[in-house]
Amino acid sequence: MKKILHLMIAMSCFSAVSRAQTFPVKPIIVNGPDTNRVNIVMLPDGFTSTQMGKFDTAVAGIMAYLFNEIPYRQYARFFNAYCIEVPSVDSGADHPGTATDVVEPIIPIANVNTYFNSTFDNGGVHRAIYATNTAGVSSVLNNNFPMYDVPFVLVNSPEYGGTGGWYITATLDASANETAVHEMGHTFGKLWDEYWNGMPGEHPNMTQESNPTLNRWSNWLNVSGMGIFPYGSSNPQSTWFRPHQNCKMQFLNRPLCSVCRENIIDQIYKTVRPIDAFSPANDALVYSFAGAPINFSFTPIRPNPNSLKFQWELNGTMLGSTDTAVLIDDSQLKTGSNKLVAYITDTTLLSRSYQPAKGYVFSIEWELQKGWKTSVSKVNADNKFVYSLYPVPAHNSVSLVCENNTGATRLDYKIVAINGVVVRQGTRPLQKGSQTMTLDISGLAPGIYTCQLNGEGILAAGRLVVE
Repeated sequence: MKKILHLMIAMSCFSAVSRAQTFPVKPIIVNGPDTNRVNIVMLPDGFTSTQMGKFDTAVAGIMAYLFNEIPYRQYARFFNAYCIEVPSVDSGADHPGTATDVVEPIIPIANVNTYFNSTFDNGGVHRAIYATNTAGVSSVLNNNFPMYDVPFVLVNSPEYGGTGGWYITATLDASANETAVHEMGHTFGKLWDEYWNGMPGEHPNMTQESNPTLNRWSNWLNVSGMGIFPYGSSNPQSTWFRPHQNCKMQFLNRPLCSVCRENIIDQIYKTVRPIDAFSPANDALVYSFAGAPINFSFTPIRPNPNSLKFQWELNGTMLGSTDTAVLIDDSQLKTGSNKLVAYITDTTLLSRSYQPAKGYVFSIEWELQKGWKTSVSKVNADNKFVYSLYPVPAHNSVSLVCENNTGATRLDYKIVAINGVVVRQGTRPLQKGSQTMTLDISGLAPGIYTCQLNGEGILAAGRLVVE
């Protein structure tokens, strides 16, 4: 029998978590902020407190294997990985001996006390091991690492098995690494089995559309063995089609096909922007003034090998720079409003899903003003607080003029330097209607600052230029 993997077992929750518990969280791979990475979170099941070293070693091996597979290898910097060390009372996993696809018991019947109650024989399929304590998985994740993207329950059993769903369950058998990549295809890549699992449907790598023009992977036909292949010769298998005859979503120890690789990259870019930071902030106007050019820059997340291309556009005209930074001065600007855009485009040949746009395109926009010496009005999100800061540039003090129609009776302000350091802060009483207040900026070094405003119903930020 081929070593093929079952996708998803529909299970109800068999156990409840009596109370929230916290456990040690150990970083395995950290490439950047959790807010802008795909976070894989590994959970042990059937590992006792004295077996956490075994768990950590197994996780390290799985991660090393995963990030040597295409396309994870190219996009490894887009991922973080963590362990939550949850001990079980007993080692191993349950085996009720109830599977109908083998002559049971194929392994000894067992009923052990594990935290996530991982069990073989789900849905009558022996290899379909599943962590049935769904509430426990959810509780541990939410109370210990709520920014998870891909939960993975690793079971301390030498028997072959694995399933995917909203979390992965897999064992430590000799095929564990291959199982992990296959199940990542399900849970993260949203891919379907390319063998017949009895649950057909329209998916990125499964369809009933056989017309080459209308087929969902038409961009890949006749490239690297890609085609429109029936699942079988008899109904209903003959009416459903897969893109390849030798993909890891069908057989272990094979590469992922081009369609599956492409969809994994699509999923990465649904979670991660290839931009970790940029400067200056773009939440308010950036003012340009004579004698002080402004440096605009961003920090990209580069695939390996790098497939990102960078372009800068000022007022609809492409600039010469293809770097991650550009220096803008007054001579490049028109009087009044200007728009600067940085484009970051991934031109990877591993994906054709964005053709003919020719890439995954991301952008950062800044608004610049030239020659404005008076206030520029800004509006709070609900339009109940309108404000302006003048003069531009300012020296020693700046006037905050506002029209307040919120319920706020006080206004907290912070003046923040371009490096994020708060250099001045305070509180002013706030009344209904129009009013003006003076903010002291004496002693501040010349440059660009952000004036952050907070109050009941008020959350705003205005650009402040000090000369």
